[in-house]
Amino acid sequence: MGMKALLKNILRKQQRKVRALTHLNGDELTHLNQMIINRLLRYYQYLKGKRTSENQFVISGYYPIQTEFNIMPSLKALKKYSSIKLALPEVTGKGDPLIFWEWDPSMDMTKKKDKFKIPIPSCSMALVPDIILCPMLGFNDYGGRLGYGGGYYDRTILEIIEHQHKTPIKIGIAYENQKCTMRGIAHDWDVLLDEIITEKFLYRISAISQIA
Repeated sequence: MGMKALLKNILRKQQRKVRALTHLNGDELTHLNQMIINRLLRYYQYLKGKRTSENQFVISGYYPIQTEFNIMPSLKALKKYSSIKLALPEVTGKGDPLIFWEWDPSMDMTKKKDKFKIPIPSCSMALVPDIILCPMLGFNDYGGRLGYGGGYYDRTILEIIEHQHKTPIKIGIAYENQKCTMRGIAHDWDVLLDEIITEKFLYRISAISQIA
């Protein structure tokens, strides 16, 4: 294991503890979650105003595990917009890109699970997302994302760019206390986020002006 990988693993352990702190106070957690939901919905309205196409676009969320922000209520709220299709990812195998399955809030999420036992939609329609909402352990001001070490999102995004000829908008979802210093641990294959949404701020990293 190289020095960067070692430092990342040390930081991951630290950030798991930091993120868990948000779950110690139930009332405060509810408040933080609602603030993130509100920011997500406002951000969608911003993107909707920038669109140049009337076609539906695909937003991929994630099924929350451990102490990740529970994005499911936000996805359910977005479902009311006819311009949106929703998707959830599946991890199929080590080294493989994610598959994004179309998801609807009415679907039974108890029947199928991926290799990490995370529930996935019981749907056979795979989609290519225009927007990917990413969970994470940590982030910085430059769009750096600290994940769990599997590299699934990095591989998947590069795969979409290379083979689908589409550049999805990458939005990190986190609590503000997950912001951390990541100096000197980035690898060449790490994909930077375009935006980061927390309960306090929208960090706009790249100059995205429209969604085609």
